Amino acid sequence: MQAKVTHSVLRALYSPDETATALGCGRTYVYELMEKGELRSVKLGRLRRIPATEIARLVDSLMGDSEVAE
Repeated sequence: MQAKVTHSVLRALYSPDETATALGCGRTYVYELMEKGELRSVKLGRLRRIPATEIARLVDSLMGDSEVAE
């Protein structure tokens, strides 16, 4: 009997829709963040993708902003 091998692949890039779901906001807001330069993205052929590191950076910056506001 062979052991079942599973591989876990970490995602590096997310679509604007996936990013919106992860952030709990709308897709339009994600595009606004990209347009304002607050969320950097890359082109992959014709596709626009947001690096996972950018999503984490945005969340970290929002957490910093909320701590100052309290």
